Amino acid sequence: MNIGKIYSIPLNKETAYLAGVIVGDGHISNACKSKSDKSKDYRISIEIIERVYLEYIVDSIRAFVKTKSKIKERINNRGNRTKLYYFQFRNKSFHHFLTHDLCIPSGNKCSSVRVPEKIFGSLNLQVSFLAGLFDTDGGI
Repeated sequence: MNIGKIYSIPLNKETAYLAGVIVGDGHISNACKSKSDKSKDYRISIEIIERVYLEYIVDSIRAFVKTKSKIKERINNRGNRTKLYYFQFRNKSFHHFLTHDLCIPSGNKCSSVRVPEKIFGSLNLQVSFLAGLFDTDGGI
């Protein structure tokens, strides 16, 4: 069985920001690829209302991982029928960085997510992570 190589993703201001974005408006898969293929699905997705902002996030992700995935749109069926834009990509190294290095839970995270301990290593990491979280889930 070929499990593939995991490449190290550095913890820096950019990846701390991306981690904050994913905690805010993202999802880390905790599933298998399919009913017949029980191997782990390394899917990470982000769903945001503003396409221009998501394009910025996708460019940032592509600085660390290679992906051919594209931004897609769907209609939000929860009341106001606004357009939502989402980006899904699969990358074992980035998935490992989020779930193992930063200990961000995969699957339903609403009651179990915390600021990762490694983020407290420097003030710059804290500011970057909180900026990503606030840019997606923050408000006045």
